[in-house]
Order: sequence, then structure tokens, then C-alpha cells
Amino acid sequence: MKSKFQFITIATLLLASFIALQAQRGWGGGMDAGKRTEHITQMLSEKLSLTDEQQAAIKNINSSFSEKMKAQGLDRDFEKMKALHEEHHAAIEKVLTTEQKEKFAALKSERHGEMGPHGKHARGNSENRQAMFDEMRTYREENIRPVMQEQRAALDPKIPAADQKAIASLREKINAAKKDMATMHEGKPEGSGFHKGHHGIMRTVMADEATRQQAEKLVETYGADIESIFTEIAPQREQWRNDLKAIHEKYRKDEAKNPHNGWREGKEPAAEKIASRDFHKKLRFLLMPAEATTAAPQPQDERNINVFPNPAGTIQHIGFEVLAAGKVQVDIVDSQGNIVKSVFKGELPKGLNKLEVNTSGLPAKMYYYRVTDAQGMTSKPFFIR
Repeated sequence: MKSKFQFITIATLLLASFIALQAQRGWGGGMDAGKRTEHITQMLSEKLSLTDEQQAAIKNINSSFSEKMKAQGLDRDFEKMKALHEEHHAAIEKVLTTEQKEKFAALKSERHGEMGPHGKHARGNSENRQAMFDEMRTYREENIRPVMQEQRAALDPKIPAADQKAIASLREKINAAKKDMATMHEGKPEGSGFHKGHHGIMRTVMADEATRQQAEKLVETYGADIESIFTEIAPQREQWRNDLKAIHEKYRKDEAKNPHNGWREGKEPAAEKIASRDFHKKLRFLLMPAEATTAAPQPQDERNINVFPNPAGTIQHIGFEVLAAGKVQVDIVDSQGNIVKSVFKGELPKGLNKLEVNTSGLPAKMYYYRVTDAQGMTSKPFFIR
């Protein structure tokens, strides 16, 4: 199995098939098949000094290979992919002269030296990439996961026992795939390897037709509810996207320059890819455990707390219910329960109370208002933008 993965890693780096394979994986939504064929043919023409007749022949070969790879879809049959690559390269070499064949072989070797798992670009970016993944993971755990788990818990009562069982079965399959992937990539930096991470795991699990149909049925059943939840927290989700993008840009500017990156920038993804993203986004939400697993503060009593606006600017208003007249404390805390600002500490009557809070100076992320009185403590999340 390991040798098969090594072959695919090397094969995808071969110059003549690189972009066509990206399209088959779904990475190249911004460039259609015709443009990909032109792009590859033009590169080979420049590097190998092809004649007009050779260009026409190789253009047809590349077009045929691109269609065959596209027809593979999500079928990850390594033997079929290997055979396709061998067929593609053999067909190209038949068109070349002896001198061109030598240049072609050298070109593939050079490409692998630069772009392979131990190439100069991989070595230059590895440390930055791992630091970026670590920072992104921390951000998600502190800012995104508590809110999404709270929203997922709100959906849970609407899901009957039969569907709960189906969701649990899907979780088990995904967790098993995660364990297999972790074993396969043990000791490697995060983000390395062939299809490591969520997309690779989901592709593996969804390769089973019955599992795929089960997942599609669940997403169709609860898609409208999930979409409504996403709309409700749209401002927070926009903030998360901007923050994660800022983290990515911070590390990207220091990365070793990859001369083959950037050709997809500014391209709009294909409709099929957008639909796939929407499906996986909703499925990930549905498969989240309904119970919270973070260290974020949790409500201990039934108490009404409302905040406006949310996300907050420099001023925010909080309305909260005091359950027992007497000493009351209102604090702003982070997702770990650490106090970042004391809002109020004193005597208040039982019932609804209101405060105006100056939130200027707080970094943009998620926080909680924590209200404490003689009856206990209750928390409410909010965002600073």
C-alpha cells in the first residue's frame, strides 16, 4: 500500500499530467478542459521545441488523457490511474524524437526534484506550514467550535432516533478512516502526504455507494434547518473566514516561492465544486457531536441574556435576568473562562437589568458574557469584529 501511495505522489508531479490530474481531483475548477490542454501543450512545445505537427498530436493526446482522468471521478483505483499515466507518457514519447525524449525525461526529473515531498519548495515551506496549521487549529478550537457545538445541540431535538443512529454510524466510519490515515502518515508534518486531512478522509468514506446515499439523504432532510442556522450566525462565520484568511496570508508571505502556484488565483470555482463544498459543509455540521467538548463556560441556570449588536463594535448592550436579588457580577471571559474585562460588580434587584458595555480595545474574536448571582452562573457568547 505504501508503494502505491508513493507512486501516485510521484506521478502527480510529472509535468505532462500535473494539471489534468489536478482537475480530476477537483482543484482546477477555474480552468476548463480545453484551456488545460492548451496550457500543457504550450509548456511542452516551449521546453521540447515541438514542430507544428507534434504540437497537434500531443494536444490530442493530452485532451484524451484529461477526459479519461475526469471519467475516473471519485474512483481511487490506483492500478487504473497507474495504467492511465503509463499510457499517457508512452503516447507522448511516440511523437518525440530521441533528443526530445531525453529532454522530456530530464524535465520530469527536474519537476520532481523541485515539487516532490523532499524538493526545495517543500523543504522551504514545511516549517511555516506547520506553524500555520497550529495557529489555525487553535483559532478554530477557541472561536469556532464552541459556537458550532452550541448550534448543533439546538438542532439535535429535531432529529429522530433512526436518523441519530445513522449519524452515529457515519461518525464511526469517519473515525475509523481517521485512524487509518493517522497511521499511514505517522511522523509526517500536518498537511503532508496524499489526500491527508478532512477531504481525503471524506473521499475515502464516501467511496462506498451505500454510505454516500445515506449521507446525501441526511443532508437533504436537514439541509434547510442547517442553512437557517448558518444564516443566523452569518456575521460570525464571515469574521471567522476573514481571521483564518489573515492567518494564512501572514504565513504565506514568508513562504518559499513556488513558481507553479498562483495560476488559479482569481478563478471562480465551478458550480459542481460549489455544490460539493455545500454538501460537505452541511454534512460536517450534522456529524458534530451535539454535546459540547470544549472548556468554554457552560450555563448552569435558566437565565435570559441578550446582547446587541452581535458582533459588537465599540459599544454593546447587554440585557440579563437576575435570578436572586443581591450581589451580581458581570464579566467578559474568553473561551477558556479567563476574565478579560469586569463589566459590573455590585447589588442589583431581581428581574431584567441592562448595561452598556464599552468593548473597544478587545481583540476581534469570540468572548462570553458571564453573569453570576446567588443562583449560579450563566454565559452567553458574542463576537468582536
